[in-house]
Amino acid sequence: MVRLATIEHDGKTKLVAELSCAFCDLSSVAENARDFFAVKGLDRANDLIAQTISSPSTSPNYIPADSQYRRLAPIDGSLVGKFLCFGMNYKVS
Repeated sequence: MVRLATIEHDGKTKLVAELSCAFCDLSSVAENARDFFAVKGLDRANDLIAQTISSPSTSPNYIPADSQYRRLAPIDGSLVGKFLCFGMNYKVS
């Protein structure tokens, strides 16, 4: 399973694909998740992920999971006008 995530690595904010044991840097596809979907980056991301998985030692997009990074919000709130959330309240007895 692959998930999109945003991390801070080496002092830079990066859009990444979170793999089971590492990250694939998707900065060459888009700077953030909003732009990623705007440019229809799934096809380009699939190619980068496949290259990263097949040869992680030579891939410039490979970021090991044990490297120093900080997880950030997946979507930067300053890039979106509004958030609409639906939830369910539960009564605590």
